[in-house]
Amino acid sequence: MTDRPTVLEVIVTAAVQVAIPKHAGDHPRAAVESTLGEIPGIRHVSLEELGEIVDRDDHLAVETYSRLTIHLDPETSDAVSVTRGRLAAAESVIDVQNFQVASGPYTIESW
Repeated sequence: MTDRPTVLEVIVTAAVQVAIPKHAGDHPRAAVESTLGEIPGIRHVSLEELGEIVDRDDHLAVETYSRLTIHLDPETSDAVSVTRGRLAAAESVIDVQNFQVASGPYTIESW
């Protein structure tokens, strides 16, 4: 049995514009999932829709509609603000719009 810590989980949906490396242009869905998955606290990424891909000078900007499962410290007082802030502050995220909580926040006990 795995000993996992207690976490506060929030599931959000958002239109997220993500910067991915140009060399990942042949597989943008996988690159976006990987890029978003590297943001601290993001536990699961589900891309609902992949939109426009714009070739910028040093990266590709990919429009997405995503569903993200985020795990936070159980003592977090304003989980929604913290979640939005983490997403907006990530270097790979260009823009976040239509941010909505789909589920949570709720506590998942350790097991």
